[in-house]
Amino acid sequence: MKINLIPWKKKFLSISQFILIAFVFGISYTQRPLYYDNQTTKFFHGLAQAGYGFLENDWFASTIDPLPAFTFLVKITHLYLNEYAFYLYYIIIFGVYIYSLTGIVSFIFPININSQIAIDSKTNSDRLRYLVFFAILIVIHSINIQIKALDLDTALNIHYGVAEQYVLGPYFQPSNFGVFIIFSIYRFLHRNYFLAVACLALAATFHPTYLMGAAIICLTYLIIIYKNEGSLIKVISVGGVATLLLLPVFSYMYFQFRPTTAELWAKSQYIIVQLRIPHHSIPQIFLSKPSAYLQILLVVIALYLIRKTKVFATLFIPFLIIVILTIIQIFYPNNTIAFVAPWRLSAVLVPIATSIIVAWLVSYLFDRYFQVKHKRSVMAASLATISMVFVLGLYNQGQMFVEQDRSVSMLNYVKKTTQQEDLYLVPNKNKELRKFRVYTGAPILVNFKSHPYKDVEVLEWYERNLAAQAFYESPSDRQCDILKQLVADYQINKVVTESQNFNASCTFLAQLYKDERYGVYQLKK
Repeated sequence: MKINLIPWKKKFLSISQFILIAFVFGISYTQRPLYYDNQTTKFFHGLAQAGYGFLENDWFASTIDPLPAFTFLVKITHLYLNEYAFYLYYIIIFGVYIYSLTGIVSFIFPININSQIAIDSKTNSDRLRYLVFFAILIVIHSINIQIKALDLDTALNIHYGVAEQYVLGPYFQPSNFGVFIIFSIYRFLHRNYFLAVACLALAATFHPTYLMGAAIICLTYLIIIYKNEGSLIKVISVGGVATLLLLPVFSYMYFQFRPTTAELWAKSQYIIVQLRIPHHSIPQIFLSKPSAYLQILLVVIALYLIRKTKVFATLFIPFLIIVILTIIQIFYPNNTIAFVAPWRLSAVLVPIATSIIVAWLVSYLFDRYFQVKHKRSVMAASLATISMVFVLGLYNQGQMFVEQDRSVSMLNYVKKTTQQEDLYLVPNKNKELRKFRVYTGAPILVNFKSHPYKDVEVLEWYERNLAAQAFYESPSDRQCDILKQLVADYQINKVVTESQNFNASCTFLAQLYKDERYGVYQLKK
């Protein structure tokens, strides 16, 4: 009996291509070392549940977890794998991102690369077009090749959404799972409806703030299915499956974070929207930046280019809904709508739009100017560009792992000496110290970056921030009295200060550590 090896060969080639493209793109994009910025919040619950340091004693560990699926991933990774697995997860995410964007544009333009095309000599033009397309995408996504002008940054603004929302960013976090919304659109275009809605649910499960975006995209699917196929049964079946798959995460978010009282809810929403994340939540703020208009323009241009294709409605309907909701929010402000941020979906639409524009440009140039004699030079130029960006990314990736900020020496001391009973007061708005918890494993009173979502917990978090802020921003002659009150209220026993900003002589404090940047003190027993 003969075994047909061709299907296995095709699968092997497809997997190999995926791994290669994901690796090259991921290194070129460049990841920040753990634990950076948002990771200090998003990874916290998982690390605390995994028993890292003494984080289970931190007040923040007792707050309701808004990211249970991502927390589980962090927990099992910390318990059973190495933390370097987080970098690998992001490499896979990069692969899904490129694979999905390519799949969408190949539905419109002759740009593709897969095992079937690779073994068909008649479609080499498609492979070459893809190589050029991939080279351009790598360049415009690389932080190592940036053009900054008029408050615009080519490495960010042409694949980020408005309001500083993004799918891909400088580090692995829950928002990266938005790539599965892009993948969902790709599969929907190929009429894999149930896989498409499953991917929407996957994105929302790992990052519940995608719930509204997933609902908008799902509604778009149902409208298009009914318009194109006229089958109410199929609309109901696809919508039913989507509802069942989205119901668990929706139910968790609703029952865990529903208002305690209308008054507490209103106060907590005001604190988060107006004080903590106005750059994400208030249209008047993010629309004051030139980048927002560039991103809107990219989507409009892409929609114009595909206006006569089947892809148009799939992108136009979500874009229209986002625009309408944003206009309503501008004229009738509502903190809950601002918190949900329907414009977050722009983080999906902008990279798709950019890819469409790039694919159109590549196709236009090939159709109008390409000749067979140009094949080698075009291929060489594309490979040289990819190699250059890859090498730059590899070098800068290495530099990021070598470089250390000014807090590391102090953090290493804290990590080495922290005991079970310790609770640190840390400068709550110091950006360098956002990683204090997850770097050292030591509990702290609070920081401004990491906030809970349950209304009563938001109010407690805000009170803690005000208390910490009162200590760090008060004159030195008042700091000792304020600190005594903090000790009485929260049982703090260790204090971190910025060396240049702390001149108080508190007789009940003993210095444990001091460098040019930071000092660590302990309450005398």
